[in-house]
Amino acid sequence: MTLVLIVDDDPVVLLAAANLAAVLGHDVVTAKDVTTALALLGAGGLLCDHAVLDHDLPDGTGSEVAEVLARTQPNTRVIMHTSRSLLASPYGVDHLVRKAPGLGPLMDALAAA
Repeated sequence: MTLVLIVDDDPVVLLAAANLAAVLGHDVVTAKDVTTALALLGAGGLLCDHAVLDHDLPDGTGSEVAEVLARTQPNTRVIMHTSRSLLASPYGVDHLVRKAPGLGPLMDALAAA
């Protein structure tokens, strides 16, 4: 099994994405903000195969988490799932998925991982 870290401050999106990842056969750990995500990843903690990160979080951005993953877990595949129109992938992000009604694009990105 693979482990997916999902970080989103919207509880509905967080639950839906976690359920989607579980249906695809992944183990899932969730966080609602940057602080929680970094605490999970810190000091040799959580080792994840994939991360699904919202960009705009209450205490920072998913880009901050992506940068930590790029430095400490470079094999982690990072998907930025955001409603923000980003012109380019932030450092450490492998794939940008625009939030839209339904989770079809996110499902496709996780299935391809």
